[in-house]
Amino acid sequence: MAVDEDAEQEYVPQKKKTASDDDERSCFIARFGLWMELLFSLQDQNLEAMKVENMLKIKEEFDYKSLSRRLETQLDKLIAENERQQKAFEDEIERVTLEAQSHVSEAERNFVDALEVFLGLVDHEKESIKSRAGNTPI
Repeated sequence: MAVDEDAEQEYVPQKKKTASDDDERSCFIARFGLWMELLFSLQDQNLEAMKVENMLKIKEEFDYKSLSRRLETQLDKLIAENERQQKAFEDEIERVTLEAQSHVSEAERNFVDALEVFLGLVDHEKESIKSRAGNTPI
C-alpha cells in the first residue's frame, strides 16, 4: 500500500502558476511587510516608552540633586543667620556686662564717698566730744 501512495503522489500533476497565485504571493508579501512595519512600529513605541521612562528616572535623579542643592543653600543661610544671631547675642551680653560693671563701679564710688562723709562726721563728732569733755570740769 505504501507503494501505491507513492505512486499516486508521483502522478499528481503539479499546478501551474497562474496570475492569481502571483496575486496571492504579492498579497502575502504585502501583509508580511505590514506586519513587519507594525512590529517595528511597536518596537519604536516600546523604545520611546523606555526613553520616556528613563527620562523620568533621570529627571527624578536630577530633582533629587536640585533638591539637595536647594536644601544645602537653605542650610548655609540658616547657619549664617544662626552665627549672626549668636554674634549679636554675645555682643549684647558684652554690652550688658560692661553696663553692669559701670553701675558697680559707680555704686562703689558712691559708697566710698558716703563712707568718707560718714568717717568725716565721726571724726568731727569725736573732736566735738573731746572738746566738750576738755571744757567741762570733771
